[in-house]
Amino acid sequence: MTSSSIVSLEPPTPIMTPCTIATITTSGEAPIPPPTIPSIILENLP
Repeated sequence: MTSSSIVSLEPPTPIMTPCTIATITTSGEAPIPPPTIPSIILENLP
């Protein structure tokens, strides 16, 4: 039973990590662009 508890807590923790969010934002799948370089995004826009 202890093993099940550990396995159950393992998946949800790493899935919602800031790394995953950063990867999604970098991929461009997220509607909100990264606040790292908004100037370039604005310049790229027509």
